[in-house]
Amino acid sequence: MARPHRKKPPLSPEQVEKNAKVLEIIGQSTKSIREAQESIVNLSKTRTEAVLYARENGVSYQVLATAMGTSEQTVYKIVKPYLKKKEQADDL
Repeated sequence: MARPHRKKPPLSPEQVEKNAKVLEIIGQSTKSIREAQESIVNLSKTRTEAVLYARENGVSYQVLATAMGTSEQTVYKIVKPYLKKKEQADDL
């Protein structure tokens, strides 16, 4: 049976000073990771909009897949949610 997690006491001022550099690295790394994640989300939205625009203008899945360096199936997975929404709107 696993032991319960015990919360460690806060660092003393001496321990904080001793570990200041590594704590700074941890903080900056975490900030950079959050910024990168936000950029990925934004890039994904931009790519999806561009793929949808291209499909609406007759660009084939094969051409898009080649441009993206991926498979046609991956391109379809990007487009599929949009197609479902469009079908639902057309049914109304």
